[in-house]
Amino acid sequence: MTGRPRQAVVVAAVACASLVATGVATGPSVGFLVLAALVCATAGTVVRARIVVRPVREARSWRWFARALLVLAGGFAGEAVVVGAAPLSRWVGVAEVLGTVAASACTYLAVQYWNRYRGVEWDWDPGERLLGLGGLLGGASLLMYGSYRVIGEVAVPTWRVTVLVLGAAAPGVLALSLASVLVIARLSRDWRAWTLLSLVLVAGALGTLRYVDVVSGAERPAAGTGAVVVWTVIAATTAVASFAPVVRNSQTAPSPRASSIGSLAIVVAGAALVVLDAVAPSGRRSVAVAAALSTLLGSVRLLRVVADLAELTSARREARTDGLTGVANRLAFMEHLEATRVRPRGVGVLLVDLDEFKGINDGLGHAVGDELMRAVADRIAVETAGAALLARLGGDEFALLVEDPEQSLRVAQVVLDAVRAPFVVAGHPVRIDASVGVASTGLGTASSARLLHDADTAMYMAKRAGGGIQVFDARTAAHSAHRLDLLSDLRTVLAGEGAVREVGELVVHLQPQVACDDERLVGVEALVRWAHPRHGLLRPAQFLPLAEEHRLMPLLTPVVLRRAAAAAQELATDGWCLPVAVNLSASCLTDDDLPGEVAAALDETGLPAGTLVLEVTESAIMQDPDAAVAALVRLTEQGVRVSIDDYGTGHSSLSYLARLPATELKLDASFVSQLLRDERTVTIVAGTIDLAHRLGIRVTAEGVEDRATAQRLRELACDTAQGFVHSGALPVAELRDWLVRRVAVPAGAGEGR
Repeated sequence: MTGRPRQAVVVAAVACASLVATGVATGPSVGFLVLAALVCATAGTVVRARIVVRPVREARSWRWFARALLVLAGGFAGEAVVVGAAPLSRWVGVAEVLGTVAASACTYLAVQYWNRYRGVEWDWDPGERLLGLGGLLGGASLLMYGSYRVIGEVAVPTWRVTVLVLGAAAPGVLALSLASVLVIARLSRDWRAWTLLSLVLVAGALGTLRYVDVVSGAERPAAGTGAVVVWTVIAATTAVASFAPVVRNSQTAPSPRASSIGSLAIVVAGAALVVLDAVAPSGRRSVAVAAALSTLLGSVRLLRVVADLAELTSARREARTDGLTGVANRLAFMEHLEATRVRPRGVGVLLVDLDEFKGINDGLGHAVGDELMRAVADRIAVETAGAALLARLGGDEFALLVEDPEQSLRVAQVVLDAVRAPFVVAGHPVRIDASVGVASTGLGTASSARLLHDADTAMYMAKRAGGGIQVFDARTAAHSAHRLDLLSDLRTVLAGEGAVREVGELVVHLQPQVACDDERLVGVEALVRWAHPRHGLLRPAQFLPLAEEHRLMPLLTPVVLRRAAAAAQELATDGWCLPVAVNLSASCLTDDDLPGEVAAALDETGLPAGTLVLEVTESAIMQDPDAAVAALVRLTEQGVRVSIDDYGTGHSSLSYLARLPATELKLDASFVSQLLRDERTVTIVAGTIDLAHRLGIRVTAEGVEDRATAQRLRELACDTAQGFVHSGALPVAELRDWLVRRVAVPAGAGEGR
C-alpha cells in the first residue's frame, strides 16, 4: 500500500485512537461526542469526494455510504448539544441512537446497491426497503417481547424504549443484509465486506446491551461510549475503503427466489410473535403492533416477489415462443434438446424446410405468407402432438424433437404428408412441398449443435434431390465430410492461396457447336472442370451446387470468364476464330460487378467482345425478369452477345422474349431427346424455331446424341447442334486435334446466322 491509501489509513488510525483515549478519559462527554462527530463528518466528506474517482457502477453505493456517515455525524453532534445542555436529562442518548438508526438505514441501501454494482441502474429492487423496514420492526418487536417477558414492568417511558430498541435492532438487520450479500454476491475475498460486517455486529451487540441496561434500570455509560466508538470506527473504515481498488463480485443480483427467503422469514417470524404474544402476553400493545406491521411489510414484499416471479415466468415463456406461429423458438428447442439428448435411448431431430415458400411470399404477399406459415405450424403441431416438440427456427424452417428416435422416420412422414396436403390461405388454394432431414443420437453425436447440423445436412441433401425425406446415416456422414472437404478446397482455389498439387485448379473444356445444315464448326461452349489432386477431374454438377449454396459464384464466374476467353484467344492464334459461350448463374446475372469482370476478361486476353457469348438460363431470367433484362442490356452494350439457355423449362412470357437482347435460344435437351418419339414435341420445337427466326434469333439444340435427331433438327431448320453426336467437351489441346481431323473453318465463319 502506497501513497494516499497509506495516508488515509494513518489518519483514520490516529483519529480513532484519539477518540478511544478521549472516551476512556471523559466518558460520553461533550468533547468526546464533538470529536466523534468531526471524525464522521470528515469521513463522509472524504467518501463524497471520492465518488468522482470511483467506477461509475459504484457511484450510488458510495453516495449512500457518504450520507450514512454525515447522518451519523449529525446524530453525534445533536447528542453533544443535549449532553451539554442537560447531562441528566431523559433525552440523553436519543439523538445518538436515532443517528445510528438513520445511518444503519443509509448503509443498508448502500449495501443493496453494492450487491448489484455490476448491473444496470434498474437492477435494484425498491422492495428491498420494505424488507429492511419489516426486518427492523420484527427485530424490535422480538427484543421488546423478550425484555418485557423477562424483566416485566419497566420505569422507562415507552417512547424511549422504542428508540433504544430500534437502535439495537437496526445494526442486526444491517448485519443480516451484509451476510446475505457476502453469500449471494460471493464477496468472500472482499476485506471491506468482512470488516464492515464485524464492526456492525459489535455495534449491534453494544446497542442490545445498552437497551437491556436501560429497561432493567441498570444504565451504564460504558455501553453508550462503546457504541459511539464502534460507529466512528465504521466511519473511518469506510473512508479508508473508498481508496481501496475495486473488488468485482461474480453475481449482480439475487434471483427472485432468493429474495423471497427474507420476506418469508419475516412473515413467519412476525406471525409467530403475534400468536406467541396472544398466548403468553407481554403486556404491551407495542409488541403486537410492531410484529403485525412487520408481518404486513413482509407480506407486501412477498407479494411483490410473487408478482416478479409471475412476470419472469411470462417473459421466459415469451422469450421461448415464436412470435409468428406461437410454437417454440430456437432457444426453447435447443434447451429441450440439451436436456433430453443425454437420455439412454437418445433423441431424434427433424429439420423441415418448406420448398417454394419464397414464391408464395413474392407472388401473394408477405401477409399471405405469414398466414400460410401459421397454418403449416398449426397442422404439424396437431399431427405430431404428444410425439414431438415443434419449433420454428426462423424463416421457413421448422425443427421437431422426437424423444423416441425409433419413431423419427414415422414422424417425418407424418410431417411431410401434413405439409403436402393443400392449404386454403386468404381464399387462395396453396400447395407446397418440404424437405425433411432426420438425425438421431445413434451415430454417437457429441453435442446438440452437432445433432442439429447433421439434420441440416440431411435436409439439404433432400432439397437437392427435389424434396422428401433424407436420413443422416453413415453414407450421408461420409458424403457430408466429402462436401466439407470440397468446400474448403474450393474456397482455397478461388482465393488463389493453395498450391495446385494440394487443391488442384479450375480449367475449362470446350464443346463444339456445329451448324445443322453443313456441319461447319460455328462455336464452342466453355464448360468448367476442376482438376482435383485427390478426387480426379470433377464435373460442374459435383462442385457448382456447393458454390451456389455458399455464395461463391461471384468469385468463381470471373475465373471461368478469364479462362474461357484465354482458351478462345489461344484457338484464334492457331487460326480458329470461334465464338465462346460461358454460362452465367442466376446469382451473378444481376451482380453489379459482372460488367466490370467481363470487361477485365476481354482486356486481359485481347478477345474481341463480339466473340464472347454469355449464356443465361430461362429460369434465372424469370426469377426477376425486369432486373434480368436491365442487366443483359448493360452487358450487350459492351459488345458481347447473349444466349438464353435451357429454353422451354422456365415458363417465360413471350413479352419478355421480345424485350430480351438475345441473339440465340438454346433448346433444352429434354425437348431434343423427344423429337423422334413425340409429335407434339416436334410441333413445339418447330414453332419455337420459327418464332425465334422471325425475331432474328438463332436456335441451338443441346443434347443431340444421334444422327437421326441431328437430321430431324436440320429438317426443322434449326441453326446449330451441340452434343455427343459431334463431340463432348474437350481440353483445348484435344480440341485442336479434333479440329485438325475436320475441315478447317476460315476465320469468322462462325459469325452471324
